[in-house]
Amino acid sequence: MSVLMFISLKGGVAKTTSAVAVAECLASEGMRVLVIDADHQCSASELLLGEEQVVRCDKRKTTLYDMLVQMTKDDFEVEEFERFVVPNGSNIIGLKTLSVLPSSLRLDDWQVNRLKARDDLSGDDYVRLWRKRIRQFRLWLSATFHYVIIDCPPSVAIQVKQMLILTDGIVIPSVPDRLSVRGAQFLINRLQKAGFKTPYIGMLWSMARSDVAVHKQYIEFGKVDAPLIQGLPAPFSTVIPHMAAITKAAEDRQCPNTFASKYGVGAKYYRDVCHEIVRRLEWEMPTDSSSKEASSKAQTSSIH
Repeated sequence: MSVLMFISLKGGVAKTTSAVAVAECLASEGMRVLVIDADHQCSASELLLGEEQVVRCDKRKTTLYDMLVQMTKDDFEVEEFERFVVPNGSNIIGLKTLSVLPSSLRLDDWQVNRLKARDDLSGDDYVRLWRKRIRQFRLWLSATFHYVIIDCPPSVAIQVKQMLILTDGIVIPSVPDRLSVRGAQFLINRLQKAGFKTPYIGMLWSMARSDVAVHKQYIEFGKVDAPLIQGLPAPFSTVIPHMAAITKAAEDRQCPNTFASKYGVGAKYYRDVCHEIVRRLEWEMPTDSSSKEASSKAQTSSIH
């Protein structure tokens, strides 16, 4: 099981669109996939489930926010994780291996409410409880899914830090231009200062236009580690173009028969990206559980 986080501090870089498309692509190839929507804007949740179902989940209190609250309670049981997950989370007909852990607008209040939830615990006791819950969640995910895709807000919010403890690798979607690349650099600096050691799987060039000279220039920079992008993870060879088919797939609520019919000519690009992600995970990711456990313990202090 691999947990991948899609994150950028720059908005408008097709982060959510890419996270959802990669998740649907992996699921279409027979993988059991969970999308965790860690963004209080609920964009990934709405793209996959539709607005009405997201509202129902919020009313039933079966969202990521509600799960995080329950995880702070002493009587929380591992079996409860399942009730927060929506199965059959894609509108692609017959795609039954993609599930969604939806977000909520209330997630924006988690910073304050997590402390209120267990104000009877000291800081050290809270850390120990949370470390236990994260281990339980990770084990449950491993037993249930092949891949977990986490979609994040354009910030290093508290829920992002908590999800980072679970994460095996980070994908940074970025438009190939100066402001988007700067957002990627800011993100890496923030995570380094916070003490996170999560490996970066790669930069994903998105919304690229062949008729824009700056886009072509940055894509070429990525191939030679030019000074403007030094220090950033190696970009994937596959570049996601700005195309109507991808935009339509994100907005259309009709039920396509296949992944290919949903994304049209864009499907090939996401398949190629998925294959690159899988290869990089195999080549670059640590495989021994002890190193993962050590990394998790080192990072847990960052939840305060």
